Amino acid sequence: MSARLRTGVSLHALIARKGRYFTAFHSAENAEKSHLKPANVGNLPDTFCIKAQNSIFVGFKPYPMKRNSLFKDNYWLFIPYLLMLAISVFFILFYSKAEIHIWMNQHHSPFADLLFKYASYMGEGWVLTPICLILLFVRFRYAFMAIGSSILAPLFTQFFKRVVWPDSPRPKVFFENLYDLHVVDGVHLHSAHSFPSGHATGAFAVFMVLALIVKNPFWKVFFLVLASLTAYSRVYLSQHFLVDVSVGSLIGSLTALLCYCWMMRYSKGWLDKSFKICVK
Repeated sequence: MSARLRTGVSLHALIARKGRYFTAFHSAENAEKSHLKPANVGNLPDTFCIKAQNSIFVGFKPYPMKRNSLFKDNYWLFIPYLLMLAISVFFILFYSKAEIHIWMNQHHSPFADLLFKYASYMGEGWVLTPICLILLFVRFRYAFMAIGSSILAPLFTQFFKRVVWPDSPRPKVFFENLYDLHVVDGVHLHSAHSFPSGHATGAFAVFMVLALIVKNPFWKVFFLVLASLTAYSRVYLSQHFLVDVSVGSLIGSLTALLCYCWMMRYSKGWLDKSFKICVK
């Protein structure tokens, strides 16, 4: 679609309204060098061309995300997570949760006690909520993904905890008078509502959103590691079984993916703004 600027319309306002998808070519010559000719640019899908004062301004509209591009852009995230999940499923299917937990509980050290005691906090609301709020100063679209995921995922988990499996005991109760668990000093052990893990759900709900929105593979793996450390810490501290955190991570990941795909469908320009831009 092609349009000419009317008298009195601010070019800067128009560019701002189009958002980050706008690319300006300050002459027809530069546009042609980029293989976007003024004669046919308006006919290209998802593009628009604005002509003003002998300058060609070409913009690209946001387009619905394709499933193949979603996997291609995130295989450094999906493949490691699916591999970890597959390993967990293997042990869950072929060993009892008691056998798995005892084996994991036997592997401990003073350093690991300290590490996982504090890693567990990354699954709590007072840590995850500020992350969601900080994203409001990056891009509203990203903030809504994280906020939506951090609300929906725990709702699913609490439904399973309180309604579907309200009597699932924690390791503290399960192993009472059966096995002397290694416990970390200063950690209060819960007794009920073990399945699924709320901390694992919350951590994956938010950190998976962060992993999806960043482009660098290093940061994708980094956020996956943070979520995984949080989930493992719940088993290490004997707050949950492996099956609890595995299902919790799956709920959080699927909710994050759902919110990401949902928000990426909308092409509203204001979603790509932030409080930082609005204040300016």
